[in-house]
Amino acid sequence: MSQPPSDIDEQAALWVARLQSADASAADRVACERWCAQHPAHRVAYDSLRGLWGDMGAVPLPEGHLRSLRRRQDRRSVAQGAGGALLGLAVLAVAVLQGPRWLDRWQADYLTEVGQVAQVTLPDGSRATLNSDTALRLDFAAGARRVEVLRGEAFFEVEHDPAHPFIASDDRLTARAVGTRYGLRHGDGTEGSDVTVEQGRVAVGLMGGTEGDIELTAGQQAVAPRADQPSSHIVVQAVDAVRETSWRQGVLVFSHRPLRAVLDDLGRYRRGKIVLLDDEMGALPVSGVFDLHDVDGALASIAQRLPVRVTVLADRLVLVRAR
Repeated sequence: MSQPPSDIDEQAALWVARLQSADASAADRVACERWCAQHPAHRVAYDSLRGLWGDMGAVPLPEGHLRSLRRRQDRRSVAQGAGGALLGLAVLAVAVLQGPRWLDRWQADYLTEVGQVAQVTLPDGSRATLNSDTALRLDFAAGARRVEVLRGEAFFEVEHDPAHPFIASDDRLTARAVGTRYGLRHGDGTEGSDVTVEQGRVAVGLMGGTEGDIELTAGQQAVAPRADQPSSHIVVQAVDAVRETSWRQGVLVFSHRPLRAVLDDLGRYRRGKIVLLDDEMGALPVSGVFDLHDVDGALASIAQRLPVRVTVLADRLVLVRAR
């Protein structure tokens, strides 16, 4: 009698996690190859999950973790299938997400946790609203008004002071204003940094760029190229600034946004990692208003509207694939 696909996926996930452990042995690899050779479906499941592991950073599991994986894999029980089937991948997701975050936290003057949105008053009386998982570093010494967005996104309501321009920056963009309302989002591996102006005027330029600054007005957004892109030009586009910064009201608003981008945005408000397994699904358009405090509810709603299935594993890993 053949195994159900879910059982095969669970076994494959445990084999992937088992072999990624720092104390995996040659005997473990031989046993894994033997399991893969038992049926073509075993090999397909293993290769698929091994590729997912690689996409997520191929971070080795800590020494000693293998012993618990062996116990789980050797026990043929219900508990293995339900609670521990993808433990290795879940642990990996947590490790990958930590990344350079600890360094940002160490340097930051203000920060928020994943899923938290908070407002702070800066030394000059300006206000900054920090989005989820955001870190800010301040420099207000000797009359300066500088804020560096180390990670995440912040929206600034700047106190008017012509003698001391308010400058917000990250590692790609710098935005200079006197008195205005605007947001700066730190870029990541998939999108470049951007500045969105809700009110007033903001001069935006590339860090280390040779071209002059571009002046933005209300309803405009400047997008920097990603660090790995050859382009050195800022792209300016008209946007709905209120919608772009709707996270300040606790919601995310999407209008025909590609599913891939929507999942990236939702992933900022949920601990763990959301992984899209079927690339062709990534272009599906998503429209709607979602509560950023209920990401799982948003994912369930998307699954009802689109031909995708959402699977939550060990609370820290969400897989999205075609139905």
